[in-house]
Order: sequence, then C-alpha cells, then structure tokens
Amino acid sequence: MERLLLLSLLSACSGGIATGDGKTDTEDTEDTEDTEDDVPEVETECDDQIDEDGDGLLDCDDDDCDGVELCLWPTEIAFETLIQYEASFLASLAGYSDCAVHLTAPLVRDREDSCPGCDRVYRGEFNFLSDDCPDDFARPSDGGYGVRFDTPTSWEVFGRVEGEWTSLGIAEDDGSGTLQIANIVPVDASGVDGGTISTFFSFTPVD
Repeated sequence: MERLLLLSLLSACSGGIATGDGKTDTEDTEDTEDTEDDVPEVETECDDQIDEDGDGLLDCDDDDCDGVELCLWPTEIAFETLIQYEASFLASLAGYSDCAVHLTAPLVRDREDSCPGCDRVYRGEFNFLSDDCPDDFARPSDGGYGVRFDTPTSWEVFGRVEGEWTSLGIAEDDGSGTLQIANIVPVDASGVDGGTISTFFSFTPVD
C-alpha cells in the first residue's frame, strides 16, 4: 500500500517536485537556462558603463571593444591656453596696457553635459600659471569644451560663448601629439578699437 501511495504521489508530481519558490525543479532549471541565454557572450555596447557579458570588464576596458572608434578617443586631456591682450593706441590712452594670462587644466570627460554636434564634452578646473592682466579681465575658474573627433590629428573644438556652444576652430596636431588652435579677435569697445585678444589653445590626449 505504501509503495502504491508513493508511486501515485510521484505520478502526480511528474511535472517536477515543487521547490520553496513555488516552482517545480523543472521550471527552476528552465529559468536558469533562460537567464544564462540572456547574457551575451561579448560586450554589446562600449560606452554605456554596463558590463553586458559579465566578465568584469566595462566598455572599452573589455577586449571585445578593441578597434571600436570611440575607444580611441581620450578620457582625459591635458589642456593649456595662453591669452594675450594687445591694447590699441586709444585703449592705451584710456589706461589699458598689454597683458597675458597663462593657464592649464586636466580636462576629464563630463558625462552630464552634452554639446550638439560633439562626440564628447570635457571639463576641468583652471590652474593659473601667470596672470598680469587687470582685475576687470574675465577669469573663469573652470571650463568645458566639446570635441568632435574628425580624425586622430584633427578635432573641432567647441566652447560656450554667452551660454551657447560655439566652434572655437579646428585643432590640428603640431607633430608632437598636441593639437592646437590659435584665435585672434578684435576688441570692440562701444565702436572704438580696443585692441586684440589672441588665444592659443593646446590639447594633449593623456588617456
């Protein structure tokens, strides 16, 4: 009798023995197989900060992303700029004189900011190496730059001008791995020639 009862119970449970989660062992096995099937064998996105294939390596650190273009873009840039003001004759009569500001900054990728037409945005705090300009000369404490990587040796760089992203020009490799831009703009003091401001930007990929 006990044997028949046991066989009856086993027959009734032919779908599998129920486990603590309310599922049969067969269903649990199927769920595990489905979960394993859902994990891709390779990294499927190389810039989303997610380890899709579960090998402990994110994005460009994963060998699966070798050769992907965006993994060739730097995550940090050594930035340097020299800003020179040359006073016009009229500006010198008004008490202004030539001056210069020299600063550097480690620029790191800013994932929170975006720039239309840019591939990435970088930001950093400025370190003033020298500054002999008067107090009314604008001095930001930090800066952000958008970059479009046209080629490894030619980038279009953008900066915010009056709150709007504006092209600062094309940075070209000078042959040493540093990309440079030179801008010279006139200073318009209410219709009067105030002189010129020359800005020399240098961007050196670090990592």
